[in-house]
Amino acid sequence: EGEDPHRAMSAKEAVGPAVLVNQVGEGRVVYIPASPDASWGAEYRMPEHRLLIRNVIRYLNPAPPVVVDAPSTVEIVVTKDDAGRRWIIHFLSGVAGGVYTRGLSPHSLGPVQEPRLYKASVEVRSPIRSVKVLGAGTKAKRKGRTIRLQTDEVHEALVIGV
Repeated sequence: EGEDPHRAMSAKEAVGPAVLVNQVGEGRVVYIPASPDASWGAEYRMPEHRLLIRNVIRYLNPAPPVVVDAPSTVEIVVTKDDAGRRWIIHFLSGVAGGVYTRGLSPHSLGPVQEPRLYKASVEVRSPIRSVKVLGAGTKAKRKGRTIRLQTDEVHEALVIGV
């Protein structure tokens, strides 16, 4: 109680590296001796934690098979259905963490905010056979291997046949 939020996530003075990177065989390993994912959903969240996680993932996988660009208020879940030869991308809009969780578990999400219109784009590295959105009010346009969508749905799913 009464703790200075600026000191809650970092020590008064540096005591070691923030990120360690190591080569293992033909791969790379990144170790972050902290919990930026838990900090993002906790009481003293900082947008930089999400950016750190995103940048580490992009560093480890510089050419992913699917790239999604959406506002930071939209959570993205990408799944591959090998049997159905498709990608399923879920968009969860307005999920608020941190601001609404005071007194709750630092790992819980707050209430969903009012839906707001947003745009997103999805680029797929493989040829696309079909595109389908599940929300009735969502507009999607495909150009080559890129799909642009506009929606105000709290949950939208984009199904891409490959």
